[in-house]
Amino acid sequence: MAIQIELKLIHNDTEVYNLKRTTAIQRISDIFGKSIQKMLVPVESQTSILNINGFVGKPETAKKRNTEQYFFVNGRYMKHPYFYKAVLNAYEQIIKPDLHPSFFLFFEIAPERIDINIHPAKIQINFDDSQGIFQLLRAGIKQALGKYNVVPSIDFDREGYIEMPYSKGEANSYIEPDISSKKDYNPFEDETADSNFFTENFKNKKTIPDNWDALYTGFEKSDNKMTDGEEQKSLSNNVNSYSKLFQFKNKYVVTPVKSGLMFIHICRAHERILFESMLSIFGSEHIVSQKAMFPTEIQLSNEDFILLKNTFKTLKDLGFEISESKDDKVLINSSPAILSDVNPKSLIEAMLVQIKDDESVLADNIQENIAEILAKKASLNYAKPLAFEELHYLIDQLFSCRMPNFTKNGRKIIEIIKTDEISKLFG
Repeated sequence: MAIQIELKLIHNDTEVYNLKRTTAIQRISDIFGKSIQKMLVPVESQTSILNINGFVGKPETAKKRNTEQYFFVNGRYMKHPYFYKAVLNAYEQIIKPDLHPSFFLFFEIAPERIDINIHPAKIQINFDDSQGIFQLLRAGIKQALGKYNVVPSIDFDREGYIEMPYSKGEANSYIEPDISSKKDYNPFEDETADSNFFTENFKNKKTIPDNWDALYTGFEKSDNKMTDGEEQKSLSNNVNSYSKLFQFKNKYVVTPVKSGLMFIHICRAHERILFESMLSIFGSEHIVSQKAMFPTEIQLSNEDFILLKNTFKTLKDLGFEISESKDDKVLINSSPAILSDVNPKSLIEAMLVQIKDDESVLADNIQENIAEILAKKASLNYAKPLAFEELHYLIDQLFSCRMPNFTKNGRKIIEIIKTDEISKLFG
């Protein structure tokens, strides 16, 4: 499909876009960056009623926000919630329900089959046979994803799954396998990026300090009653036994406290730790950066390149070393040591997405805003269990934060379920 319209956009004497007549995929690349081409799958569906052409995103590129989603009919941009639902149905059980796929879809249909006069801005359009088009659209996307062997990326939840034991009749046929063990195996020598935050700290320590529980002394002897707010602000007086903790659903740390059970949200706790750690870096004379053996290259659109330049000073103060290259490319030569285990490209791209959604990020408190975005992107996911020592270290670091109870945007990190509430569950 060819795009016949030329367009040039100049902002503050800077040329942002200079779009020539070209193909649809080239126009998409000119606006969103060349790297988007490898993220898209072509869609082609030809019928007597409607022709659908365009591109949809691969499942692994689905995003939290519904950006990069465009419908066009006979060259006109439109919004159509019903057809958007058809797109989501095509991705059902392929991406997680809270993610949104990218799509750039062009409809060609006889003008007499549509009505464009139902909205003042003429961006909402009625179709004669919406239900039939719904089916065609969903089928066309499913066919495109299947044709290009797109593998589903969802990790299906096994919660509630019951493991079936083998029957007694099979017991005699069961042969116990030989098991060998490596006595000197160290599980912290080959961890993924998610737990490197903890293991790197343990590698630099001979042992865990013997006096860690000194923070919680006096708890047993204290008879003073505390309000909920005082109790959460004085976590060091709450933990009954620091060794009595476990990880629940790979998402929470649970430990007994004086008034009941305390739940700590692992991902948010790590986010808070990273956020406050980055804030302490700003203005510091000793910025620790991790030099990359091979610089990370990022291809940007003109718009993204301009936005990124506005953050260069903040990123430099944090420990990033970014150099400009040709053709709107940048090279990330160094990253803050605290973020060295996270792909710097994903950090920068997440930051740019957030800035485009909310340009106030670049206004007041830019350092805090950037730190919050990077901390959220770099924080742990809870897809795997953490070692007992890692849980210890997480709580130690959280309790040393200035505000351990909430993330920067106010999401709760700590919740205490009172003993009375637990007792009520049993009548």
